[in-house]
Amino acid sequence: MKKIILIFFIHINSICALEIACNFEEVYQNGDSQSGIILFKNDKLRYQYDRDDLYTLIYKNKNVLVVDNTYFNISKIEDTSEKISTLNQIFNDYPDFKKEYNTDDLKIKIEKSNLNFIRRMAIQSPEANLSIHFYNCDFTSISDKFFDHFNFTKYE
Repeated sequence: MKKIILIFFIHINSICALEIACNFEEVYQNGDSQSGIILFKNDKLRYQYDRDDLYTLIYKNKNVLVVDNTYFNISKIEDTSEKISTLNQIFNDYPDFKKEYNTDDLKIKIEKSNLNFIRRMAIQSPEANLSIHFYNCDFTSISDKFFDHFNFTKYE
């Protein structure tokens, strides 16, 4: 009987574990925009811009790493305003997203899609006000290699 209960809880936990890949478009107040791909898996986040002259952010083990999309140079940054960790927290709330998330200097409003995932995220902070639109979201198995900065692999 104990084995059946354990298997049931392992199965429930694997169902609730979110693995998702989405295209995104950031739209700024001045009309500028950037696009890319976001991956989320088990408390790991990858935010990859499409343009080679930009970068990829990898969040894992509560660290934020920046990988240059051209030369693949790696640097660690401090998430001083906790923007990346807040984004990670939001994805961890799936499927029970709040309508709004607030920190000291950050306000994020969430609009859900008909997939019960995020369609749009409106971000207000002292540094920038923008919207991030998520589309072509795919609940799929994501390899851990896409969260490895030592053997960096572009997600296509």
